[in-house]
Amino acid sequence: MSELEPDESDTPTEPALEESPAIRIQGTLYARLFRYCFLILWGLVVPTAFLAASSIYGGMDLWQSGQFGTCCVLVFKARAMVWLYPLVAFSGCGLAYQTFRNRQTAAPLALKFAILSGAFIWFELWIAWCGATSHEFSPYLWSVLTVIAAPLVGFLFLQPLIAIGILAIRVRNAMDLIDNAPYVGVLLLFAVTLPWYGIYLVASIICAAPLALSAYVWASAEVITANRQRWRISIAGILTIFVWLSVNFAAWRRAVLVAVEEYNRLPTEPPEPCFIITAAAQGHASLVGSRDVGQSFRVTRQLQLLKALELLLHTTLPSFHRRLRRIYNRVGPAIARRIRFAWLADVVYLTLKPAEWFAWLVVRVVAGVPRPVIRRVYVRHSLTPPCPPGPNNQACDQEPRHARHHGQHGIFGQ
Repeated sequence: MSELEPDESDTPTEPALEESPAIRIQGTLYARLFRYCFLILWGLVVPTAFLAASSIYGGMDLWQSGQFGTCCVLVFKARAMVWLYPLVAFSGCGLAYQTFRNRQTAAPLALKFAILSGAFIWFELWIAWCGATSHEFSPYLWSVLTVIAAPLVGFLFLQPLIAIGILAIRVRNAMDLIDNAPYVGVLLLFAVTLPWYGIYLVASIICAAPLALSAYVWASAEVITANRQRWRISIAGILTIFVWLSVNFAAWRRAVLVAVEEYNRLPTEPPEPCFIITAAAQGHASLVGSRDVGQSFRVTRQLQLLKALELLLHTTLPSFHRRLRRIYNRVGPAIARRIRFAWLADVVYLTLKPAEWFAWLVVRVVAGVPRPVIRRVYVRHSLTPPCPPGPNNQACDQEPRHARHHGQHGIFGQ
């Protein structure tokens, strides 16, 4: 050893800074839970719900407008998507196995193929979903917006689930709650925003396809980089890829043909414009509770309550009602036109539940309006008063002035 080199044995050394076990365990636990929750929620649960909802309900007020987006909407109907379901299910099984398997072992070739094909097919579904919005938005703008919103939605919506998992594992007494105060705060914030759960539903629907693609890309990166294995593709593997691409092309071709058949069954005239609550009443009857009362639109309890609130405002606060009416006349139809799916009408119905509860509080508790009166709102026979018969004993079919003024142009109705 040179004289200029210090003797390490004589040089005092500082004690190494050890990482806190609690911090190390917590960080590892958070990363594990984030991976599990992301792959399960955004790779399996939300995409399945998204496809099921769009396939069951399909288009609500579509017509033969000649727009490309109309055909893209019809591709998601059950009769068209049934040809793509096996491919989606195959990739979903691969993602579920990759989520829970021991990643220290080599990934089977079938697993790699399932996950990589899942990334490819969800990229196709994302393109189709962007095309389905082209009747109201630019598909390029929509794709950019979803790319921006998806990371935020994908990260924030996982935090309550991760907080529940960490607290369930780490909390044993009251002092542990203090040590894990940030996760308790996340749950409290989630509980405060829970009444506006419609925001979570709408954001999940908008970002379902890009987040599913992200989940499969994540899993694909895991199987590709696992154990730094060299990829060896045999002739059988090349033939398998060729067969899968052929099946994928045939499935999409059949789905497009079915969508064209559905398009030819659509009405040739555009539907009458409606407002938000009326559009929400066009959702699934078992959820929204809509019923036919002799009008050109179906009626729900939510629609009747909000209509009663409008009539109350018109009577007690006419100037405020006129301002609110002026704003809603500009905004309401534009929003209602974008409710193209019955399942989206269900989401709007659930989103407006807080407004319905507020209307019930004002109309029933504060104003004391009897329940039978509310139930008669929008019912045709209750709005038309008796009148003497006209010439040749013909009944009077003229609507009363208050029905003409409010029935067709109510702030929450048509």
